[in-house]
Amino acid sequence: MDYRPSRVNLDGLSKTETRVCVTDVLPGTALKIVTGKFVQAVAADAGVVPLYVANVGHLQGLGANDPIPAGDSIEGEYMDNARRLALRGVAGAVWVKDAPLTLSATGGTFTLVGGAAAPVAYAQENFTLPATGNLLALAQVK
Repeated sequence: MDYRPSRVNLDGLSKTETRVCVTDVLPGTALKIVTGKFVQAVAADAGVVPLYVANVGHLQGLGANDPIPAGDSIEGEYMDNARRLALRGVAGAVWVKDAPLTLSATGGTFTLVGGAAAPVAYAQENFTLPATGNLLALAQVK
């Protein structure tokens, strides 16, 4: 089995916000802040509000595939320019290195850019996301 990331922060930078999450959140999920709490971001949020990526719940003893429960604190990595993060993709998607990525319509996941959507990141590996399991894939923020 190929190596899969077990953490979200791949560049070693510590640029985070810590907030309570409104719903269960999987690591690598796109987030935004609404009334002081993290909620999942959607496609319409790209380029409109600051985006964050949910980190693994290490302090709760959770791994890369474990959801952080609603009401718990969550660490959100800033989606700053040139950051290298592991992003949660859509199951079954085929990512090709340097392919542009944007937010999916629902669920805070990342998908290949289609139509007029603006990219928020670029894939950093050739990888087919499995139907289940670790859906974290390497990306560089635009």
